[in-house]
Amino acid sequence: MRAVLPSEIAMLDHILNSCQATSLAAAVLQGDLRGLGKVLSSDRIVEPKLAPLIPRMRAIKNAMIGAGAFGYTISDTGPTTVAMTDSELRGETIGEKMVEMFRKECNLKATTTVRSLERVGAWLISSNS
Repeated sequence: MRAVLPSEIAMLDHILNSCQATSLAAAVLQGDLRGLGKVLSSDRIVEPKLAPLIPRMRAIKNAMIGAGAFGYTISDTGPTTVAMTDSELRGETIGEKMVEMFRKECNLKATTTVRSLERVGAWLISSNS
């Protein structure tokens, strides 16, 4: 899927995505899940090129946000998608809706996994020293 990504981008898209990188860092540092979801949903470079390769991506994204996701986007270069929300229950509901939409509207099998973000950051599990 990387082959569809542009080798050059418009200056405006670069500026807007760079601003979003700053917003991403701020959202992570502040623990702002809504802000993080908004940032994840506002890519101007990669998602617009990859979305057409995932059937009904735009409709599914809109439905996931309508179901309570703070944001929804393509993870890396796909085909994995990711939604951001603040509760495991809401995550399960959003995931079930996503799986159903991919099955009914695209005839695709999808699975869902709900995970919590690690809010502490990196930490040492063990050390050899």
